[in-house]
Amino acid sequence: MNKLHFKAGYSLIEILFVMAIIAVTAAISLPRAASALDQVISHTVFFEFQRQVSEFRARAFREEQVLTVVNSPDGQPAGAIPQTGDVSVKLRSGWSYKLNAPLTIDSGAGCSLANADLYNGQRLIMHLQSRGHDCRFIRTL
Repeated sequence: MNKLHFKAGYSLIEILFVMAIIAVTAAISLPRAASALDQVISHTVFFEFQRQVSEFRARAFREEQVLTVVNSPDGQPAGAIPQTGDVSVKLRSGWSYKLNAPLTIDSGAGCSLANADLYNGQRLIMHLQSRGHDCRFIRTL
């Protein structure tokens, strides 16, 4: 009587089938993960922008001086010379912002109204609008 001996393991077809399922799952989920990561980075940059503006507001109050938040250096017109009291927000590499008008923070820590656009490279990521005297910005795009 012949005894058949089977080796434990998986056949090539089974392994290829599992690899195909993994590839399809990755193809579906990776673009969504990349998009979610971009969104998280965008929100991080927004919160960093807001935090630095709040720090400028506290500084203006503490030092009893007027500060003017101007465009990021790469958003400045060629040859622009910073004035005393001019400050700019430092964002992560590749990111910049442009204000529709300089944001003035008075010595009482009140702010003028302003809009700001956040860019990643040349691509507009979000439009921000100041809410009022408290220097808070809300996302409008």
